[in-house]
Amino acid sequence: IACDFDQAMLDGAKTVVGEINPAMPVPPGAPRIPVSRFAMLTEAATPLPTYDAGRLPDDLKKVAATIAGMIGPGDTVQVGIGKAAAAVMEALEGHRDLGYHAGLIIEPFKDRLEEGVFSRGITTGTIIGSDDLYARVAPDPRIRWEAVRVTHHHPTIAAIPRFVSINSGLTVDLMGQTTSEMLGGRQISGHGGSADFQRGARASEGGRAVIALPATARRGTESRIVPRLEPSGVVSLPRGDRDIVVTEYGVADLRWLGIDATAEALIAIAAPEFRDGLANDWDAMRRAM
Repeated sequence: IACDFDQAMLDGAKTVVGEINPAMPVPPGAPRIPVSRFAMLTEAATPLPTYDAGRLPDDLKKVAATIAGMIGPGDTVQVGIGKAAAAVMEALEGHRDLGYHAGLIIEPFKDRLEEGVFSRGITTGTIIGSDDLYARVAPDPRIRWEAVRVTHHHPTIAAIPRFVSINSGLTVDLMGQTTSEMLGGRQISGHGGSADFQRGARASEGGRAVIALPATARRGTESRIVPRLEPSGVVSLPRGDRDIVVTEYGVADLRWLGIDATAEALIAIAAPEFRDGLANDWDAMRRAM
């Protein structure tokens, strides 16, 4: 059930879910929905949904290590969901004096929380992971729980200095366009909040918007850096929102680059065996323009 509510409706309201399912964590300061807002309530003694990113491949670990090396004290970090996000969260081990502002918290976050990595403050709206994550993170008073209108609000994000958004992509073309939804003509993911955080980070003073992806797919037989997004694909982030792209082969900082320099920077971080082909494709595309 989804409903819109304001602070006046939340003040003094009864925690419905906590009473229906004792296993449901009730984070301190989280929104409360008055019973009067519901047309119907149904009790359901079912386990909470869980999520595990699974084994993290070596190429993503290299990508994550590079991104972690770009993050320093005073930065505020956002990650999404999936293997790339989990790899980056693991790679932040040992960091200090960071903030966290994101739509959700994922499994590796609990260890970084206990290490004191995010000492500059934590704002989020959702947890998805294991029962252990829920038990350890949900009651923590250091976490500020907010609705999407705060966590994903462009002006709010832009007002945070040195905001670093980190989101995964499926393919990036030589114009700098990214899809995070379609692969091989099939939708395998949703749009999510990547555009909100990407644009907020680019507007933040000292901010950076990072797209993370391995250089290849299908056991190394296909490049994820492509001449153009496939015709059946969806542009999740247009070229005007491009910022920084990271693969296991390096970093393409696309800020302030022209069209040819953008293509050159992206070819440089593609898998070596695909670079000549990409360069030839780009040359042919430019001749046709």
